Amino acid sequence: MPKLNNLSKNPIFEKLTKEYGGVVNLASFLGVSVSSVSGWLRDPKSKVPIKHAINIEILTKGAVKARRLRPDIMKNYELVAK
Repeated sequence: MPKLNNLSKNPIFEKLTKEYGGVVNLASFLGVSVSSVSGWLRDPKSKVPIKHAINIEILTKGAVKARRLRPDIMKNYELVAK
């Protein structure tokens, strides 16, 4: 089994977990399970549910765009985060 360090990670969630104090804190901010955030972090190809992508954009005040997390369904979407 490969070491966790050798696995590719989702760079967006890697940064978010660092900025928000870890997986547990980020999960708490988003109101989701720790396993959900861990899954998004471990798998760069995972699809974040749209409601969480929007909440992440709001939480980060637009620094992380929902369309970057879900480009497959967010092509013409623009959220004005305040």
